[in-house]
Amino acid sequence: MFIPSSILKKVLKEFKVEDSRIYLELNNPLMTVTISKLESIKIDDNELDKENIILEFEDKKTKLSELKEDEKIPFKIGSNLKITVENLNLEKGQHVVKFKLKTKEFGNLDLKFDVNI
Repeated sequence: MFIPSSILKKVLKEFKVEDSRIYLELNNPLMTVTISKLESIKIDDNELDKENIILEFEDKKTKLSELKEDEKIPFKIGSNLKITVENLNLEKGQHVVKFKLKTKEFGNLDLKFDVNI
């Protein structure tokens, strides 16, 4: 499913780098969806290790590697999904962040964000 860049600009609420951690916060401005699988997160075409990715949604905090295969991530309208990536150093400058995920409502989604540090 294609998502216009004007909508994507509203989805990436925060991107910041501190020490060897990256913090991302996604906001859902559109409609409630259920993420059935977060397949990968890439920065500049380098796939991030799921062991180093921590997800925070609703009242839950878990490593992506520990998310059960059948566990769903509810992403309600107006809610936030916080993502912390540990043990990653990025150079200052322009980067591309890509999410590959599956949703119950729309199937496969590829999200791409241009960020600057």
